[in-house]
Amino acid sequence: MSLASLRAVWRALAARPTLTAAVILTTAIAVGSASAIYSAVHAVLLTPLPFRAPGDLVVVWGTDLKKGAEAVELSHNDVAAIRDGAAVFESVAAVTAANIRVNLIGRGEAVQVEAALVTPGFFRTLGVAPQRGRDFGDEDAHDATGRAC
Repeated sequence: MSLASLRAVWRALAARPTLTAAVILTTAIAVGSASAIYSAVHAVLLTPLPFRAPGDLVVVWGTDLKKGAEAVELSHNDVAAIRDGAAVFESVAAVTAANIRVNLIGRGEAVQVEAALVTPGFFRTLGVAPQRGRDFGDEDAHDATGRAC
């Protein structure tokens, strides 16, 4: 592009400042949106899971033919049967799919966070360690009546 052409473009842009501002704003919004979408896709879909061997993880669901449900959570007995009877799994753990909100109390004000009920060995199965505190074991598992789960 020659210097004369660039001058002509700048003159045309200066002659219509409203249109120029609209084009620049639209371009900025488009670039920002594309960048945000790519960042989200990269973080959720393209980055490997932060687990020891994410390709070895398996999710097991039950079915309820009477209700026509193809994916239901397994019962405690089903999880125990898989854990005790399936030698192909190195470790077995269960997690609830329900949204549970709890108050996290520490220094400062309480904060409401999302939580899940998990079985002992959950962190070990994922190959990760808790950021704070300790992992919990079979001795920590009990229901509301105090019975071992």
